[in-house]
Amino acid sequence: MNARSQQGATLIELMITLLVGSLLMTGLVTFYLQSARDFHYQQALSQVQETGRFTTHFLADHLKRAGFWGHAWQAEFAGSFTASDGLLSAPARAGYTSGAGPLPVWSGESPCLEPGCSLLPAAYQATAASPMSQALALRYADASSSGGADITLASTGNCLQLDLPDETPGCGALANQVPRTLWAYRALFFAVRQLCVNVAGQRVGCGSTGAQAVPALYMGVLGSGGYRMNEIAPGVELLHLEWGLDDTGDGLPNRLVSGSNTVALSLDEWRRAVSVQLYVVVQSEPLNIPDNHASPVLRLGQVSYTPPRDNRVRRVFSTSVSLGNLRYRRGFIEGAP
Repeated sequence: MNARSQQGATLIELMITLLVGSLLMTGLVTFYLQSARDFHYQQALSQVQETGRFTTHFLADHLKRAGFWGHAWQAEFAGSFTASDGLLSAPARAGYTSGAGPLPVWSGESPCLEPGCSLLPAAYQATAASPMSQALALRYADASSSGGADITLASTGNCLQLDLPDETPGCGALANQVPRTLWAYRALFFAVRQLCVNVAGQRVGCGSTGAQAVPALYMGVLGSGGYRMNEIAPGVELLHLEWGLDDTGDGLPNRLVSGSNTVALSLDEWRRAVSVQLYVVVQSEPLNIPDNHASPVLRLGQVSYTPPRDNRVRRVFSTSVSLGNLRYRRGFIEGAP
């Protein structure tokens, strides 16, 4: 009589089955974790790209308007105007006199004569190893009277007189098909400032326990009580500008001025700016991903920046802007100094 055949799996077969199942489960978990990391990274990258493209487009749009003074090639600024910005250095101020209009463009590490002015509390620096972020000032005339500087200019209400007196009230490009000479005055400031959030991402005072400082680009609009600062783009870490100056009077840049070198520029030299290279560094929210790679060196024109290893995605966005209003006036009217 034959022995009865054994039924079921042996112990070795069970162990092999468990081993194969463990390997499959480990593979699935690894795949899931990697997919989750890739998703969060791509989400952060998308956020950085959206912020960077918006910021460069927004700033470039305003830079192109700098130095536009209505229909007049050579604007005549009636009377004088001193803005509520006495704590700012002379080139950064938005006021003017009859002899010379306001500077169309200006940039520097800080426009303040002393720390604590309302426009920019202090010169902002992302890290001790980074270049100083710059502040940018722009001035121009606008056909729209809404959203302009709520200030009194000479005796023309809140309009900028650019030629002979206009008997038609209000600002705008045309009045009965006749070019106006009263325009809305735009005096804007852009600067990176720090705001503070808690672990839940809510805005808190920077002196609060557990508060984390994060940067954001702010725009200041000149009004009767000074500059009204509004947040434009959170996550903007650095703003860097390099100016092309026209020293020959042909409307083309022949000298490049970058970063801290702008401090030495005179008012006359600032009026020679005809182009600008704009650089913006944007950071993401911290990622829960181990960072085992060295931080890349970010090039911002003539300066470089090595960001800290803080599990954030960073990208540099840049664009070149021709200051058309200044370039054509420089090339066709003012000529060489």
